[in-house]
Order: sequence, then structure tokens, then C-alpha cells
Amino acid sequence: PPGHPLIGNLREFSADRLAAYTRWSREYGDVVPLRFGPLPGMLVTGPEGVRQVAVTKNSAFIRPLVLRQMHMTFGDGMFVASGPDWLRHRRIAQPAFHRPRIATYGQRMVDEADHVLRGWAPGDRRNLNSEMSHLTLMIAARTLFDADIERDLPELDGALETVQREVNAHLNSVVPLPDRVPPPGNLRLRRAVRRLDAVIARLLDETRRAGDDADHLMALLMRARSDDGERLSPLE
Repeated sequence: PPGHPLIGNLREFSADRLAAYTRWSREYGDVVPLRFGPLPGMLVTGPEGVRQVAVTKNSAFIRPLVLRQMHMTFGDGMFVASGPDWLRHRRIAQPAFHRPRIATYGQRMVDEADHVLRGWAPGDRRNLNSEMSHLTLMIAARTLFDADIERDLPELDGALETVQREVNAHLNSVVPLPDRVPPPGNLRLRRAVRRLDAVIARLLDETRRAGDDADHLMALLMRARSDDGERLSPLE
């Protein structure tokens, strides 16, 4: 797709990401070369191309630079890891995701949705974005930690809104800066991440104190070992 001489296809991407992906795929085919400022990119939507990226040639691809620059936000987990680091995480974590346990997580999701719906009544006017954000947080806490975080929602809401806004600004930047440098947006991001980390650290500590009695996903990940005895660190 034609783009601006300096920022490439970034303007259309930033204005409406989903609409841009849809138009580019329909008009230019299964593999679309793009440019975002100085960074080259490629949109792959055809099944064969996706299979190469995700399966047959996945070791040839690494996470985008803009994600790898967000180390303070995303850490060293599977979301940003590539190659051997990603494979190590996957091998350690995989046993926690066997089929019967996934079915258990599904029921917890249904239970939390029912809990939210019981607070709704005919004629209510609801901010659906806020409601679904709350539901997602409650499902994540129940599935990951078997914890009720309803009391933490006001704190988490503000922090997550800040993280989402600043990460999107980073993704849409012509020259994305690492999240460790100190522009105002990154300072806001740091404060929000610290608030999230505090809640998660409390939940991890509760899991450690519960020991073998804890049977939720995070407990399984904390106890998981690879064949050669490696474990995930608390930060991972």
C-alpha cells in the first residue's frame, strides 16, 4: 500500500487498526509489505503464510521491536520471548494447560459472567467497555489465582487504562522509544505497572503461603519444572 514518505503506513494503521488490516488484506492479498516510520513490517493473512509464521518456520521470526522495547511493561515472559527463550517457557508451562484443566477454567469463566449479569437489571444503562474490562479482570484473577479481586477493581482499572493507552501510543509512534526512557508517557506507564505489580505480588505471595493446597493455574506454573529441572523465576 502506498504510504507517506516519512511515516509510511503508520497514519492509516493508527487511525483504525482493524479497518487498515481488513482493507490491506482485501486489496493487496495474503502477504502485504508495509512500513511504519523507519521500521519495515508485513501483514500475513493467508493460511499458508500464517502456518509458516506460526509453525513450520516459526524459529525464523522474532517479536516486533516495539514489543521488545517494552521490557519494563511485559518483562521476559512468553509474550515477548523468541527462539530458545520462548521454547524454554513453553516447555515448563505446557503441563498446566492440559485439556481437563482447560475445561475447569471454562466453567470459572461462565461462573464469573453469571455473577456480573446478576447485578444487571432491565432498563440499566451500562458502559460496556468498563463492564467487560471488569469481567476480564475477574476471570483472569479467578482462573490464574482462584482469587476474588473485586475490591481491587478501582485500583486495577486506572492502572490498566493507563497501560493500554501508553502501549498504544508506543505502537503508533513514528520513532518508538524504549519504556525505560523518561518522557511523561513512560513515567505514567511506570507508575501504572508498579500498581499492577503490587497486586500481582500479593496474589503470588498468597499462593506461596498456600503451598500444595493451591491448585490454580499460577500455582501450577510456580511448581512447574522442565525435564532438566528448570523452573520459571518469580518475575517470569
